[in-house]
Amino acid sequence: MSDEWRRQRMLEIYESLDWNFHHHLRQADSIARTMMSEMSVLGVPTSMYVPFMQEKFLEILQKINAEAGRTHN
Repeated sequence: MSDEWRRQRMLEIYESLDWNFHHHLRQADSIARTMMSEMSVLGVPTSMYVPFMQEKFLEILQKINAEAGRTHN
């Protein structure tokens, strides 16, 4: 099996689920925008809530990664 063949299979797999991935990322984006809008309404400045949200997103990704590591090892 050549690298080109493997790359083509990876692309096919990705494209078969891309719509689902895109859909869930759009939902997450909508939730995040709602949270930031509510923070803004309460007077929290952008310079405060953007780093806060980035930190929280990183925590979520790290938690997901840790959970995946426990289930896939």
